[in-house]
Amino acid sequence: MSRSRHPISSYFRVTPAGDTGDIESQLWTDLDPADFGGETVGYRETLLAQYQLYVEMADRVSHRRGIANSFFITLNAGIFTLLAGVFEGTTDTPVALLAVATFALVAQCFVWFWTLRSYRQLNSAKWKVVGAMERRLPAKPWSDAEWVALGEGKDPARYWQLTKVETAVPLLFGLAYVASFIAMVITR
Repeated sequence: MSRSRHPISSYFRVTPAGDTGDIESQLWTDLDPADFGGETVGYRETLLAQYQLYVEMADRVSHRRGIANSFFITLNAGIFTLLAGVFEGTTDTPVALLAVATFALVAQCFVWFWTLRSYRQLNSAKWKVVGAMERRLPAKPWSDAEWVALGEGKDPARYWQLTKVETAVPLLFGLAYVASFIAMVITR
């Protein structure tokens, strides 16, 4: 009997990378390498070119995630600074207005969190495909060697996954907004 989870918990759960066996059946064509243009060399060159392109595309997802982070950090810092200046020393601001502003800011932090989570999921899938492609190449630098060198993410002294750190930032901003709202209401 499977245990049901609360729907919200599934948004925070990260599925482990696991085996790439399910990808293998979808990744490769039925084309026999020996029949590829009549020569195996052409097949290998094509495979390497596809691999290089796919790794570049996976790297671009990481770059776009960095841009999204920069956007949201700039947005939050600007809004926080603006609101601090507007509400500084003001005690007559209606609580309802503060509550609406806080709700909007916290909602924006959740959008930021889900955006980062989505990029993380997309990149995880792309790197699983890269690992499956490396099984047909002479070396497996990313899927096996690098991951082993990093302790497979199990030892924070060797490697602390950036995605875990960066997804904490929007939650911290959200907590700062809620704490600021509570402090403003209490000091009235």
